Amino acid sequence: MGVKFLAAQGGVTNLDSEMEQVSALFDSQAPLREVFSDPSIEAAVKQGILRDLLGSVVSAYSLRILFEAIELEEPGRLAEALAQLPGLLTHPIEEATGALTTTARVRAFTKALYSSIEDRARLGAIEHKLYELADVVTSNPRLRRALSGIGTVAAQRIGIIEDLVGSDADAVFVESLRFAASAGRIRDFAEVVGLMAEIAASLRNTRVAEVHVVRPLSDADTARIAEALSAASGVSVEIHEVIDESVIGGVLAVVGDTVYDGSVRHRLDQLRSRLGMATVAR
Repeated sequence: MGVKFLAAQGGVTNLDSEMEQVSALFDSQAPLREVFSDPSIEAAVKQGILRDLLGSVVSAYSLRILFEAIELEEPGRLAEALAQLPGLLTHPIEEATGALTTTARVRAFTKALYSSIEDRARLGAIEHKLYELADVVTSNPRLRRALSGIGTVAAQRIGIIEDLVGSDADAVFVESLRFAASAGRIRDFAEVVGLMAEIAASLRNTRVAEVHVVRPLSDADTARIAEALSAASGVSVEIHEVIDESVIGGVLAVVGDTVYDGSVRHRLDQLRSRLGMATVAR
């Protein structure tokens, strides 16, 4: 399942043997392991080395997996991670002992899977469904705990996902969720689904703004806020609305690592701070 599913979709039938070749290469070449463990050597250089060594030996898909691992893994553990990729691909994710972290595996798999979708409209629909699912999971604490691996095994979590999304859901959408559900105990399944949605958006050259409001926005307000955030951030922005009574009024928006806080709560906090300082001054 998982990575193998994507490989089959791309016509790659010998993924296991290709990863074994990579593992054997790193096992036998100490100088190569030293180069790939050196944090001073940029990821692009390491990718170029792999392209030179393996470009005519393994498929483009296998190279893409390796390149994602180089981008995501800590340099000190990269050689170990690449050597253990066969274990990650040939065993259930929960039982794999590879160096790649759970979230890194999910991120790499999702990016590779969604990159294979040429239809931008389809990718946008998947993004929308991911946010819908994240909202459902967030609103149900018991479901959130179960899907985050607390008291459940992979098969149970996959069953829950399949029941939630139904039999007629997009195959790629379902496969990405099944992979996440099988990836052992993750910190928060809803956050992982949100991460998947952000990856889908980035592949469509957009950023997602998480907009906290006290009541649902009208279409006109959504368009106006999206336009303002796009202008402020310099990228095309899509709105993901979050109903949050704590904002009281106004809008609190998060775009990547940037927070745009125009909420009434924030203005009240500023007022309290100024009043407090004035009292101290007296």
